[in-house]
Amino acid sequence: MKLISLSDKDRAEAANGAYKTYKKCHDWWVKNSRKGREPVMHTYYSGYLGEAAYCKYIGIEYKFVFNPYGGDGGVDVKDAQIKTVTWNGENKQLKIDINKDSCIKNPKVKNIFLIYLDEQSANLDTYIVGYISKQDFINKSVYNPIFYCNTVDEKILTEVTI
Repeated sequence: MKLISLSDKDRAEAANGAYKTYKKCHDWWVKNSRKGREPVMHTYYSGYLGEAAYCKYIGIEYKFVFNPYGGDGGVDVKDAQIKTVTWNGENKQLKIDINKDSCIKNPKVKNIFLIYLDEQSANLDTYIVGYISKQDFINKSVYNPIFYCNTVDEKILTEVTI
């Protein structure tokens, strides 16, 4: 795993972007008679931090762009989909519903990155665990009925280099 240091400004911008996304999703949830799971602000914040860490890794500035009309179509940054986990135990898993997740259907997505956010650390340390090509994820993942999606172990992912 590679540690990516995020600044206070990065974390503040992630919080702002996450709040806007959460608010939009929560308002939709209330308007639609509370169908499905209630949106959780923490989920959006974790995701934005993961995307910011990936951008730092590839050397570009992350733009927290709020789309009031929907998601990102499965492409988080350039040709990559970023998935962030907070599980601090062994064997972190990359989880994607290959039948529903837009990153699988979007031909622009080439790779999927797994980011680990250490919520126990004072600075919310963020690590790139590794990546896998979209095609390898489709071929190597296994359906996990506990999570209702396909998963691959971190051991299958390619480690990033400096």
